[in-house]
Amino acid sequence: MRRRKMIVQLRKTKTRLSIINQIPKVFFFRIENSTQFGNHLFPNWANHIFAATDLKDKFKDVYDEYKKYKSSTTRKLIRETFFYNNQIKELCENDPTTKIISIDNLPKRIQDPIKKLFLYLYKNAINNNQFVGLVNDNVFDLINRFKNENGIEVCPLCGIETINNLRGQARLPLDHWLCKKDFPMAAVNFKNLIPICPSCNNSPAKGEKNILIDSSQTRVKAFYPFQMHSGVEVSFSYINEPSLKEPTKEEDWNFSIIPKDPVQQDIVDNWLSILNLNVRYKDYLKQLILNNLWEDSYKRYVDNDRLRNHANSIADFKLNLEDWRNTMFQLKKTSGAVVYIAFINYLIHDASDAYLASLFQNFLRQSHN
Repeated sequence: MRRRKMIVQLRKTKTRLSIINQIPKVFFFRIENSTQFGNHLFPNWANHIFAATDLKDKFKDVYDEYKKYKSSTTRKLIRETFFYNNQIKELCENDPTTKIISIDNLPKRIQDPIKKLFLYLYKNAINNNQFVGLVNDNVFDLINRFKNENGIEVCPLCGIETINNLRGQARLPLDHWLCKKDFPMAAVNFKNLIPICPSCNNSPAKGEKNILIDSSQTRVKAFYPFQMHSGVEVSFSYINEPSLKEPTKEEDWNFSIIPKDPVQQDIVDNWLSILNLNVRYKDYLKQLILNNLWEDSYKRYVDNDRLRNHANSIADFKLNLEDWRNTMFQLKKTSGAVVYIAFINYLIHDASDAYLASLFQNFLRQSHN
């Protein structure tokens, strides 16, 4: 059985929008020793840029609640929460020097002010006209640079959907890899923001899952989109090859995803679980490939290619399949290529001669009708 390496390696796109996270970073660094709320709690540039906004009011609500806690341990926990929530890569790697502290671990009175503050930073502050002018960047352009620099036209995390980011429609989602629900203090850390397709962004795929723990609430090593990895190998095989007259049953085929490097099994399992990919890939196969749709797609390709004819032999059929795969299915650019390539590879390398013969003879008959 032949397998093919899948999943693209992503690189972060540089942006000065990331300086937005300096504001809470300075605030939580200076808050303990401050005796009153004021401009000294913020970077100088932020005092100027956001002077006419409600941002300071949101910070003051957090400041006032923070100062009500007499326990130094409680105040330290609040500061530590911001620090650890922003160790994105280290948390995903299950670095023992990091702590998982969710918003629910904090005293209840301060939870709501923190949520409102960071939601304001994410929804309002990074889109503020003066801030956008200062950094000479915006989220829309950042997403398009991310697509171009990584050479992708499909979702980099599932490969199933295209990721158009067009003016005149809702922009592509920026997913919070550590979700805002549990880790709002990482809401404007651009190491935590990943452009992905809406289907991955929402439930029942990623949604608001806490990627750092499993179903038994045990801490795990999590997949991080910008982490170096060796990729995976995706394979399809028929357990019982179908006849042309009978529909394919799910028990008659197998689809598997394994890490190219066995040491990375845990992060691959996490990636599949986070995005519900085992279910999504198998249903893609069932609905969009095995339900005779691949035959329609292949036939259109051959019929529309003036340099290619329907195969008269198994060898010719395999050459046609190779050309179809290489021409029509690119991992970074073609929706569903991650699944389609595995299926076509089976036909080329592992299908029986009897099955292949029945296929190309059927295509040949159709072309003569």
